[in-house]
Formats: sequence, C-alpha cells, structure tokens
Amino acid sequence: MSTTQLHSMADAEESIEFDQLCHVCESLFDEKVTWEKDRYRLHHDIFSLASSAAHGCHICNLILAQVTPENVKLLQQDLAELVTHPSRQIGINVSFREGRFFLSIAAQGSVLSDNWFSDPVARQEGWSVIGQLRMTFKEDDDTNATRSKAVLNCSDTSIAQITEWIGQCINSHEKCFDVQTVAAKRDVLPKRLLDVSSAATTGRLRLVSTATMHQHTLYVTLSHCWGGKCGTILGVDNLGNFEDGVEVSILPRTFQDAVMITTKLSVQYLWIDALCIVQDSPDDTAWRHEASIMGDVYANSYVTLAATTSENSNGGLLRRRSPLSIWPCRVEAKWTCFEPGRLVVSVGRWTRERDMKPLEDPAWAFQEWLLSKRLVHFSHDQIPWECYYLAASQLYPEGRDEDDIINEGLPAKRIIVSLLDKEHSAYHVLWQRIREEYSAKQLTKATDKLTAFSGIARMAHRALKSAPEDYCVGLWKPMLLTELLWKRPGDEVSDRPSGVYIAPTWSWASLNGGFLFPLEVSKEGHWLVDVIET
Repeated sequence: MSTTQLHSMADAEESIEFDQLCHVCESLFDEKVTWEKDRYRLHHDIFSLASSAAHGCHICNLILAQVTPENVKLLQQDLAELVTHPSRQIGINVSFREGRFFLSIAAQGSVLSDNWFSDPVARQEGWSVIGQLRMTFKEDDDTNATRSKAVLNCSDTSIAQITEWIGQCINSHEKCFDVQTVAAKRDVLPKRLLDVSSAATTGRLRLVSTATMHQHTLYVTLSHCWGGKCGTILGVDNLGNFEDGVEVSILPRTFQDAVMITTKLSVQYLWIDALCIVQDSPDDTAWRHEASIMGDVYANSYVTLAATTSENSNGGLLRRRSPLSIWPCRVEAKWTCFEPGRLVVSVGRWTRERDMKPLEDPAWAFQEWLLSKRLVHFSHDQIPWECYYLAASQLYPEGRDEDDIINEGLPAKRIIVSLLDKEHSAYHVLWQRIREEYSAKQLTKATDKLTAFSGIARMAHRALKSAPEDYCVGLWKPMLLTELLWKRPGDEVSDRPSGVYIAPTWSWASLNGGFLFPLEVSKEGHWLVDVIET
C-alpha cells in the first residue's frame, strides 16, 4: 500500500457480503447434524479453507483467521509431504458449556496446539485444538451491531470510536481516576514536542520547546519498536532542521501514521522518543534526563498510540484487513441436538496473544503500557483499546469491566488494577509479579534495565504507601530477606552483562533475562540473619 493510500483514512470498503456460507459451513448448522463432545466433524483442508475464504465464505474467513501463520505453514507442508490426508486435516466441533456455544477448530498433523483451548480427549483422537470461536444467540449478542466493510484497521469511523472511548474515560471512569492518583505522574512535560497542527494542510511539522507551555498541555505519545536502527532520529546535526520544520513525508511510515492520527484526534502535539530526544548528545546528559522522566511522559499523555504489531519504525500503524475475518457471522441453526435459533459466530472478546507482538516484548514498552492512562493498540486487524477500567475493541466497543481486565487483560494493566483492589497483605505478592514480568522483557542496552523500570517502581511504591528510600536496585527493603531469595527459573545458568555494571550481584536486576521470587516463605520459621543496614 502506498503512502498516499495509507494517509487517506476514508472508510474505503471491500465488495463483500456478510453471512454468506460455503456448502461445508452450511452443513454445520443443518438439522441432521449431531454434535458430540470431543468428536470433530471434518471440514476443509488448509488450501480449500483459504480458497473458500477467498470466495466469500464468512465462517471460513473467521476460521482461517484463528490459525496462526506458523500453523498455516505446517498444515501446507503436511499436505505436500502426505503426512495427513486432505479429507482429515481440519475438524470442527460445537459444544455448549456455561450457557455459551463454542466452535472449536482442530487439526491433525504437525500443528502447534493452542494450550489456551487445550482438549485432552481430542488429543487422544489425534486432534490438536488450534483455535476457537464463540457463538451466542442473537438476543444475547454483545458485538458491535454495525459491521463495517472498511479494509483498514483504522478509518474515520475508528477515529470516532477512539474519541468516544477517550471521552468515556475522562468523564465517567472512576476506576481510571483512582489508578491515576498512584501512577508515576509528576507534573512535568517532555523537553520537546512535535507541533503537528499544520501537518494536514502543509504536510510539515515542527519541533518545539515546552519551556513556556502550560504543565497540562495535551499531547499524544507513540509507543513503538525501534527494530535495531530507527529510520529517522533527532541528532545534534539535524536539530535545527526539525526546529525550522520538516516534511512529514521524510519520516518513517509509523511516525507518519502517528502524525495523521494525532491530527485526526484534534491534538496539536505529538511526542516520539526518536524525534524529541537528541539521541547523540556528546555526554549523553540529555538522554539520561529524558529517560528519567519517561514514565511521567507516558502517564501525563492524552493517549498513547501503540504500533503493537510493527517490527520497526517503517511498519506503520495502519493495516489492510479482510472484514469477513473480523466481524461476526449471523446464521440460522436448525439443530435438534441443541436449541435451534439465530446464532452469532464471532472471535473472542480480547485480542489474541500474537496480535500484541512484537511490541509486547521490549522492557521500555512494558513501562509505557502500564503507565499510559489510555492506550490504543494498532494490531493486524483491529484497534484494541485499554484503560484502567475498560478493555474494548471495534468488535466489542462496550468492552468489559475491571474484573475482566484483572482476569484477561494485558499483564501490566491487570496487575496495577489488582494492586489497588487487594488488602495490604497481598501487595507484596503483586509487587513481586510486576518485577517478574518486567525481568523477562527485552532490552537493547543492558544498562537501561533499572532506568526503564524507574516509573513503574515509583507507581508501585505509591500504591504500597512506601517511602521512596524503601526501593533499592529493584528490591523492597521492608521485605528484603524474602526478596533476596529470588532465583533463575528452572536450571538456567546465571547470565550477566559483561564489561558493564547494572546492579549489585545480589539484585535480580544484575541478570540478563527473567527471575522468580519464592512462591511462599513459611511464617512459622524464623530468620537466622538480620538486616543491620541498607
């Protein structure tokens, strides 16, 4: 897709028809069908499934979207190598539990089973469950009543939805306000912002100082993967050019999309780390200062745009998608084995794990996602929304309440919401979980490990009602003896960065990779050591 096409966010539509089924999918809802637990009805092979989806079968599109790219390749390879017969490659089972219907997708051969939908009995029959769709009666359906044929994951209609979510968060989410009172928020602005107010008319933006701006100036932040080397960065040599103004078209695609969406949201300023922090200052002083307030930059922003599925700055925020693989299919079930009626077949409420990668992995993004009070993910086919109260998407715009986020939301938001709702005795366990999750994230520079965690530490200690001095190189002094019992998971050998100092060897922060705190320390025992001084 060209830059011109990407920057036109009109609701360009695909010539499709919802609810059209191939003969194989029609037979799934026939009155003669009998569904038995763990017994799979044979469906298309992977090539026929793709062909049927391309010819407009709505359910084939939904099924195909649940199969990971890795499993698609394995299924194709199995057919080429005659590992499985085409007639027995993919199976479908319909079950009813907890008041809901589920359509399970399974395959035979060399596929990678989805543990989330693990089915022990199916495995005994040679089936590996690789995906699942939900089905509800029409009167119980909670998906978006309006199905869009737009071919981009974000269009003008989507911008209107984001604007509505922001308004709800600001005006009616008490839970979000409660969380923000303990977030790592200090009334500071980043040193520079991008003024994008004339980008839509002149195609240019300008880097401006915030020295004379009001502390509560609205700005949008971008969370993105650098992907090794970022396409365009702010340096000593081009600082003057950016202050004078540059063409938006010279920027990497992700940055261009962020500029466009910021203007669509009617916000004047945008903050992108690569363009607002001088990356090559001789003494590194500027970068260290900006890094120290990074948590505040995201916590204070109006909304964060996350280039969640882009590997680098050229990946962009906007994606082409097939509307039939996103929006629910409405069918008439004529079953006699289950209650017949009008059913809505749809994908799950929250996004798939693969739709959160690769940006879910970097340590800096963990802090950005946790501390941003409002977050919009640009995934492969949707724009999931997340604040401290609501996890939603275009498909489920009403989302779910905070209890659902605790159980199924992104780890960062789930933990902080739990942290506020638990009794004080549970605080320490949750504080441990935050650090365990963070330690498994990736860093380009090992020396950033504690810097990228500083905002999270401030937030946690405010929630713990703990003094700032209680935090020491990743550990919590009031529970120091227990904290020192951390270990590497499994039999992994300790790995520490060579040639650089990160933290004392008794801190988990000195390691590359993850660690675990002990599951439980007996309250009946007694310590044979005392902490004399910290």
